[in-house]
Amino acid sequence: MAQFDKARRLKLKAGKKPYFERVGRGLALGYRRNAGAGVWVIREILDDGNSRLRKFATADDLEAANGVDVLTYAQALQYANRVALKSAKTQTVTVEDAISDYEEDLMARGLNVRARYNATVLRYYLKDLPFYKKPVSLLEKKALTEVRDGMVASGKKPATADRLGASLRAALNLAASRDPRITNARVWKEGWEKLPDSSVARTVILPDDVVAALVRAAYKADHKLGVYFDVLAETGTRESRMLRLRVSDLQDDPANPRLMMSGYSRGKNRKLVQKPVPISPRLAGILRAAAAGRSANDPLLDKIVQPALRFREIAQLVGGVDPEATPYSFRCSSIVRMLRGHVPIGVVASLHDTSAAVIDRQYSALIGDVSESAARATLPDFGMPAGRGGKRRAALTT
Repeated sequence: MAQFDKARRLKLKAGKKPYFERVGRGLALGYRRNAGAGVWVIREILDDGNSRLRKFATADDLEAANGVDVLTYAQALQYANRVALKSAKTQTVTVEDAISDYEEDLMARGLNVRARYNATVLRYYLKDLPFYKKPVSLLEKKALTEVRDGMVASGKKPATADRLGASLRAALNLAASRDPRITNARVWKEGWEKLPDSSVARTVILPDDVVAALVRAAYKADHKLGVYFDVLAETGTRESRMLRLRVSDLQDDPANPRLMMSGYSRGKNRKLVQKPVPISPRLAGILRAAAAGRSANDPLLDKIVQPALRFREIAQLVGGVDPEATPYSFRCSSIVRMLRGHVPIGVVASLHDTSAAVIDRQYSALIGDVSESAARATLPDFGMPAGRGGKRRAALTT
């Protein structure tokens, strides 16, 4: 890390505790800033979970490096990497290691937001479990199944357990691909199988007049909240995607304004890309006013604390709103609105940063009605008289 370059590390505060950077599984290079010359240290995580710290050289803070006992940062890093390489040949990969490696891999591929969430949620749920520090090669199917079922028994939705399982399988599969000693992939494939009916969508569909009433009431209660709900309702985007918007993402064309929404490309090597999402001139004017005085890289919208709670407060003021509705219902309603407007499913999927298959699965009943309606409108009229019976058939044959 750049903090250990000579010019930067000399600005660090002196103290007894070293500064560290990870160089390998269970291993970190450290620099302890002293009143005099600093020292390079190695921190190793032992099999029992404890750590061992040892000094191996003096830093070239006050005297020139000699490559033996006075080392530059680059030389200290080379030494640490040799130690890491030697350690990796004998060290067994634990579940904790697999999750850390998974996070680093996702971040290296540019998926920082996804990496931060997926790795964090895995640690949150698994860090206190017995198998968290257990070698991946010794995992048992029963242990994983018990965690999955325990989450549901405690009140978590099956979809939540499945999302966690998908992240865990991804982390363990990565570990197995890197370490040929891990040959038990079947354990986590079968031990954390997808639960039945876990993909049922939270499809609370709000009528357009109810959506309009909610947005108007939000503006009346708090203008920032009104803007927040207005964007959700008109674009149908996810809150996380909306909050990544910057001022520069508002393309304020007078006739065809749009927001450049970020999302992930489909396929194996997913990358963060931007897609234009159309908005009305009305909403563009509101966002233009909200962006006044902000720089191009500033957030376009203000973050709302506990938006779900605020939604319920507004819903109670409006009255007659489905008690199961949440801010996510704006998204479901937007998808349904477009489908009923005969917008092609592929276009609806792209605008909402999802896939046609997901929309087909979660809105299949509605899609059937819309598809039938669209198909019926194309039925030709050949001018043949309606009716049936022998006389009509005879007339047609003469």
